[in-house]
Formats: sequence, structure tokens, C-alpha cells
Amino acid sequence: GLAVSGGRRAHLGTALTIAGIGVLAVAAAGPVAMVPVPRAAGTVILAIDVSNSMSAEDVAPNRLAAAQRAARAFVAAQPDSVDIGVVAFERGALTTARPDADHSAALAAIDRLKISGGTSLSEAILASLSAITGRPVALGRDGEAPDIGYWPSATIVIFSDGQHQGGNVEQAAAVAQRAGVRIHTVGVGTPAGTTVEVDGYRLQTSLEEETLTTIAQTTGGTYRP
Repeated sequence: GLAVSGGRRAHLGTALTIAGIGVLAVAAAGPVAMVPVPRAAGTVILAIDVSNSMSAEDVAPNRLAAAQRAARAFVAAQPDSVDIGVVAFERGALTTARPDADHSAALAAIDRLKISGGTSLSEAILASLSAITGRPVALGRDGEAPDIGYWPSATIVIFSDGQHQGGNVEQAAAVAQRAGVRIHTVGVGTPAGTTVEVDGYRLQTSLEEETLTTIAQTTGGTYRP
């Protein structure tokens, strides 16, 4: 993807907690947005966009660093009753830390993230579901959504600028919805956007909220800029 909301000084804050039924609180330039997380136990996969557009500096110091800061704060606030995993995604997606009650692996995986490639939100969802189920999850040849069982204690939180470039997002979200997995999405970047340099070219990039909102609504989750 290429856009967290607000002006150039906008940033993701560090107040991320689960308490009671739990909330994921993400502070942008304005008021704190509250993203509900189902429970204080279970599995949470943090899917973080590492595509080229995440190098944009419309949030300080750049989009990826802002997402990493928020993700680290979220991990640090969780009890060991929550298993946390990390998925890094661009055009493809890779589980960089499997869900575990020992959160040190998740923190190390967040710190290792590097920018590269395009963006596929569908791959982010499918790789997150693979991390949850412990087996590969993929769409059928015709895009049909597989039945992966029911995983209501699992949650996915996607940090992205929403600039999707490949794959069937609607069908991937439908797999999560049928499995009872809620996806909360956090927009990283600004609607006005900025430019980034990729392979010698200057490209415009801005926050695209529509796809992030659709993913969240399909699965019963919420979108917050």
C-alpha cells in the first residue's frame, strides 16, 4: 500500500491495551480511537504492511515506523493469556512470529520489519488465518472461500495505508467472517498523502480507507484512522 490520518505531524500513539472485553486504543492526531478486541485471552495476529508506500513521511518519522511503534505498545500491554503473532505483508505475506504467549518473539519480529514490494491485503488476511489455524489457508482457483473451521477466540489487527494492488480482498475477508475471526483495521497515512521514490520514480501515495473499512465491516470488526 502506499497513506495514519491527520496532518503531516499525525502519528500513532502508544496507548494500546486490552482490559475487560478489551480495547485497542490508537491515538492519531486527534482524539483517541477505540478499537474493540473480543477478550483478554485468545489469539491476536498483528498484520503489518511493509510495502514501498510505508516509507512515506506524511506521518513521522514514516508510516512503517509509526505502525511499529503502535504494534510494540499493543504487545507490551497484553497479558500472557493472549497469544500474539506477527505477519508482515506486501504483495505476498509471511508469518514472522507464530502466535505465542511469550511476546518477546512478536516484539523482535516487529523490530525486524523492512520495507519492500507492493501491497496485497488479501494475502495479509490469508497469511494471518494460516498463522491462526496452523495450516495453509488459500482461496480456491475460482476465488471460492474455503471452510477453515470456527475460530471465534482469534482476532486480526491490520496496520496499513490501504493501497491494495492484488488478490481478492472480499473473498479473503469472507473466509475470516465465516470462521468467526474479526478483523480490525488501522489506517496508516494521511488522506492528502505525499510522494515516495520507488526504483527511481516519484509516486503519489495516500491513505485509502474504503478497502480497510470494507474488510472490518465484513468481519464484524472496526476501522479506525
